[in-house]
Amino acid sequence: MKIIYPAYSKHNFYFREHISRFVLEQDYIPLNPFMIFQYFMLDTIDRDKIREGNNNLIKKADELWVFGQISDGVLKEIKLAKQENKPVRYFEIVNSREIKEISPEECKYEDNLNMFKKEITGSQSKKIEVELRSFIAEERYKKLMEFFKENAKLVKEDFQETHYFDCDSDLRIQKGNESSKIWMKKGKIHDDAREEIEIKIPKEDFEKAREIFKNIGLNTEIIWLRDRKQFDWEGIKICLDYTKGYGYIIELEKIGTENNKQEIIEELKQKLNELNVPITPREEFERAYNFYKQNWRSLI
Repeated sequence: MKIIYPAYSKHNFYFREHISRFVLEQDYIPLNPFMIFQYFMLDTIDRDKIREGNNNLIKKADELWVFGQISDGVLKEIKLAKQENKPVRYFEIVNSREIKEISPEECKYEDNLNMFKKEITGSQSKKIEVELRSFIAEERYKKLMEFFKENAKLVKEDFQETHYFDCDSDLRIQKGNESSKIWMKKGKIHDDAREEIEIKIPKEDFEKAREIFKNIGLNTEIIWLRDRKQFDWEGIKICLDYTKGYGYIIELEKIGTENNKQEIIEELKQKLNELNVPITPREEFERAYNFYKQNWRSLI
């Protein structure tokens, strides 16, 4: 198992156990500094000694994962990890139950540290979603559900109402069990890899967001009602979906860049093959999408 050094600001000290749990749930081992040394050993020892110990932990770790806003201390740890050629990943702490991976460009900074953003992002390619999807029969859906419950980690169950707007961009709003979001996907619907821009909002603000878009001339073009079960399977995000009036779908997703998206696509194809799920041709998805777009009001 890989060893992960979680880097996070002292302002997120009270999330330390949730962060360790998250790393363990990904089947990695956390070397969590605030769990090992607590809060600078309650200042019973010089803080520089603690920082020296943290730096040695970074050198021993396989990867460094950043959680939450970047402080000056976290910034130094990121620089050290990069000097040691350690992979660095970034995560947003949404709440104690939800932590999600983000791109370096989406990171937030404490105080006046925004000036160092270029040092973090550098010339890195933007993160994109790389995904493969296939339609499946209801019986296959049930069997895959049993398989993943036994062989993967259930991340969440969600019932989602999603509105697509009548505009040139792929702009959407969505309401789930716990929150809502506004998001836009670049590229074309049914592309294998797309950059995504997302803003989370409180669940109760969904109607307000819809009203704002309506007032600027953007109306709901399509509504989707989806029951989603999300799993983590060997580092791959698995979604088993039932969308009313549209059907059953399995989706495999990993975060990548333009540089490695083809490699990820081949990996996802191999995983679908292991599951004995044939890849649905893009043309079939487009036919199903266009039919739903014309008939969704009667289908839901």
